[in-house]
Amino acid sequence: MNKTYSQAVADIKAFRKDVNDYLDRVETEILAEVNLRKEKDELTVSELKADQLCMRNEIKSLEEKLKLQSNKANELFVAAKIMTNRKVSIDKSIKQMKEKCQIQQYRFEESPELNVAVSSKVPLGKLKGITRPSQKKITDMEPQFDGEINIKAPEDKLDCFIIASVLISPSQIVLADNENSCVKLVDIDQENMLGRYELCTRPVDMTVVNEDRIAVTLPNKQKIQVLSITKNGTFVESHDIKMNDDVRKIAYQRDNLIIAYSNAVEIRNSKGKVVKKLNSPDFTCITKIAVAPDCKTFYVSNSVDGGKPTAIYKFDFDCNLLATYKDTTMSDVRGLTVTTDGTLLVCNWADNGSIHMISPQCMKIKEFLQHNEHANSPYCVSFCGQTSKLLLCSYKAFSRDAEQWNVLKMFRMM
Repeated sequence: MNKTYSQAVADIKAFRKDVNDYLDRVETEILAEVNLRKEKDELTVSELKADQLCMRNEIKSLEEKLKLQSNKANELFVAAKIMTNRKVSIDKSIKQMKEKCQIQQYRFEESPELNVAVSSKVPLGKLKGITRPSQKKITDMEPQFDGEINIKAPEDKLDCFIIASVLISPSQIVLADNENSCVKLVDIDQENMLGRYELCTRPVDMTVVNEDRIAVTLPNKQKIQVLSITKNGTFVESHDIKMNDDVRKIAYQRDNLIIAYSNAVEIRNSKGKVVKKLNSPDFTCITKIAVAPDCKTFYVSNSVDGGKPTAIYKFDFDCNLLATYKDTTMSDVRGLTVTTDGTLLVCNWADNGSIHMISPQCMKIKEFLQHNEHANSPYCVSFCGQTSKLLLCSYKAFSRDAEQWNVLKMFRMM
């Protein structure tokens, strides 16, 4: 407790010092500008006084010469001629003096940004709770419902169908909305939507390339769309990867893309060249692919289709089958994610669905969220090891309870 208090006080004082240092610096800068202008104005006035004295002396000299020649007509004529020439010179000097006299007037104008900050009495900061990573293993945790976030945007014409979700940071998740042909960036901490990007067609899957870049599969256009995400939550098109077929599922491993069609998997290098191709009679309807955290293996889930049971297969990158997971309680499989310790979380997609927790050896650890009102028809799942938050999106076509599909559900694993 004392350590937390001391750190908070130290941080407050350090920030206050930064603010004071900033104000001292900008005050010094504006005062230096004022002093520089003052010096220039004083120099101008001094030069004007010198010019004025010089001109007075010259005019006085001319007056004295005229007086001396006032009784001599010839000499007076010569003096008048000289005086005419000198007058031109004096007029020019007077004009220059007038120009110098045009000293720029100025006044101090307050910074509108600082003025608003002061007048609105914004606080120096706020105290925010620190979410520390749990010391417990995920296999020992149980979920507790922690609220939901509205993910239906005003631009959405239909109820959401979140077909894929990826975490790009502990506080931000990107959702691919199939029904509304868009991707959405959601702030988990602030519980609001930061950005939305309209795609040219319906997305089917998505993967993180790095913390500010995602790749989205668009099978209707036979391409993969790569998008960058700016700090203010705006999506920006990076480039397209053209495909020869209807690529559906996607994952990323270092510089390789793992892509899946309905019944086959390809591993492509950074140049788009196919380096491995995986065909299996067990693949009839691939629903998800995911890479293990060690980047040495990957998982492929297959839905119920053509008499083949729901199953999850584990392969190495030479496409050797390492393990298989099948369970009679799994009605159908959709969302699949791999935690940092290699544990799999898989959506059992059913009316009273659940999440299957599976070991890296494809052995069932446990099943949770069965018959939970917040986990009907679970379709997408994401998990953050740093915050111990499980994030879930549900979907069922033609359901009367479509409002469930318009929210991101949060669970805290405890």
